[in-house]
Order: sequence, then C-alpha cells, then structure tokens
Amino acid sequence: MIRRTMLAFGTTALLSVGVAAPASAQSLKEKVVGAYVLESGSENYADGKKLSSWATGNLILDATGHMSMFLIGKDRAKASESVRAPVGPAVGFYGTYTIDEAAGSINLKIESGVTPAFDGAARSWKIGVKGDILTTTSPETKTPEGMMTPVNEWKKLK
Repeated sequence: MIRRTMLAFGTTALLSVGVAAPASAQSLKEKVVGAYVLESGSENYADGKKLSSWATGNLILDATGHMSMFLIGKDRAKASESVRAPVGPAVGFYGTYTIDEAAGSINLKIESGVTPAFDGAARSWKIGVKGDILTTTSPETKTPEGMMTPVNEWKKLK
C-alpha cells in the first residue's frame, strides 16, 4: 500500500511539473523571422560622436533563411534625373542568413547590393530581441569620417 501511494504521489508530481513547464522556448531564429521598419539607426564613433544618418529602412528575414535590407539617408537630394540612378546616402543588399544561437548573432551571405563592395560579402551582426524590437550591431566599419560601429533598432511589423 505504501509503495502504491508513493508511486501515485511521484506520478502526480511528475505530471504537475510537465503541465507547469512551457511546451518549448522560442529559438532566436523564430524570434527574428519577420519584416521590420527602422526605428532608429546610429553610427557610433570611438571619440563619442554619434550620427543618426538614416531616415527610414526595412529589414526582412524570412523563415527559409533569405534576407533583404535597405537604409535611406536623411540628407539626400530631393530630385534625380533618373529612377535608375539612386541618390545617396543609401545602403541596401539581399542574400541569405543563418542564426548563431550561442553567439547571439546573425551571419549574412550577401548576394548583391547597392554598391559592388557588398557583392558576395559576408557580414555578422550581434542581435538582441526585446519585445517587438530587434537590435543589430555591426562590427566596427571604416568610413570617410573614421572607424564607427553601426547600431540599428528595427520594429517588427504586425
């Protein structure tokens, strides 16, 4: 009788733990898949200077591992002679991505972009997700103004 009672208590305890535990935690990839609009973007320099050059942008990460991203600058000419000749500043590219769950990063394999420097390039961004905000931090990058670290906050579209 004691053995049967202990077995019943043990089974009940195990079932209770199973019910209380979440079915499965969402992976980082599951969290980041979606379409985003730029919430804020900055270029952070070692001397403390911080530029917010971007007016708008989009980032799309699909469930099959394809991505596209573009940023449109705040300070650009209001007219262009041709719709085929973009007026900068602008950053844009597309390709594929993988998520490194352990490192908290997204690894990009860029197929092509608005500048030939992106064609075939590989990039890695540190990423963080808080609610519907995805933060991407790129490695330090050389610019005409000096070395800077780009940080963008993207709001997930519903």
